[in-house]
Amino acid sequence: MKKIILVALISTFYHLADATEQRVSFIFMHRSVGLEAVSGCFQEPYNRNIREVLDTMTVINDPDSARIVFRSYNLNYGVMGDTCLSDTVYYGDCRENYNNYFRGYDWELQEREKAIIYPPGVYSPMLTNVFQAPDRENQTFWNVFRQHVIELGPGVNVTERYDLVMVKNPYIVWRDPTQARIDALKSYYRALRDSVANNPEINFCFVLGTPLAFQTGGDDDFDGDTTRAKLMYNFARWFASDSFFTHSNSGPYRNVWKLDTYSPLCETSPDSSNRYCLRSQYWAGSSAQSHLSAMGALAMQDVMINFIRLATSEILSLRSGRPSRGEIDRKILDFREGRATESEVLELIEQYNNGG
Repeated sequence: MKKIILVALISTFYHLADATEQRVSFIFMHRSVGLEAVSGCFQEPYNRNIREVLDTMTVINDPDSARIVFRSYNLNYGVMGDTCLSDTVYYGDCRENYNNYFRGYDWELQEREKAIIYPPGVYSPMLTNVFQAPDRENQTFWNVFRQHVIELGPGVNVTERYDLVMVKNPYIVWRDPTQARIDALKSYYRALRDSVANNPEINFCFVLGTPLAFQTGGDDDFDGDTTRAKLMYNFARWFASDSFFTHSNSGPYRNVWKLDTYSPLCETSPDSSNRYCLRSQYWAGSSAQSHLSAMGALAMQDVMINFIRLATSEILSLRSGRPSRGEIDRKILDFREGRATESEVLELIEQYNNGG
């Protein structure tokens, strides 16, 4: 009987609006590993540039489709004189094409992207120096969350308001983990989550980052201690779980997203000496600290692309004020498995048909 009802429910879908193409813009804020993940060369044998995929990706939230603008913001660049923002990510002869007129959002080398810093004091720069900063709405670093003008050349400007701000932790913040530091990290992330949720005018995504290597011969590794590595791996699983939060357009965290790029790059085989650390095939080698190999960069990029596809659909849904087909499909699945009622499914379909 439920199958018959499901067929009837699905058949009630129809379109009231003409399809339009909408611009959806992302800014990905990162240090060097983030750059490795998005900005490979177009030609072999180098890893793929994310633009190759984003330029051809079709994301549809019936009836609308998306044109994706993806900006890469490299936080390793200095504030004065250097440029650190690319207008989508592009390589010509394997050199990134930055916007040469851009002069920064004041996140470069300011530690603002870090969820936690260890001794001499344990604190969260992102929490204290961004979301709890005095007069933050009038500071340069807050431009990433509001409408502003980016200069592209002499007399050439573009007005931007990012649909999603994505900020990645650098791997150096995972050094020397202890249970007490993991507990502090969870506390900071909960506070950050609630701070973003209390600013509903912005859309923000926590990007967890990448694992440290097992042992590099330097400081940026787990120093051959898989017990400490497991602490961070367990934290990453918590980050990805409902215990932290789950984004939903109709839930309390509708403007908060998260992206776990950590767990997919971890070695989890019980037979591996570097279990819970960066996988060997994803590691660039002992001379590169915990940076990624071409294979690792591609793996991280694949995770990001899947996320961008989903987030784009969700952003289109938020704009329209109507549920997405994906949300309705999930609700129908919940109905079929006894977690939702027929009236809940019909109500969601009615919202879709009425444009919200």
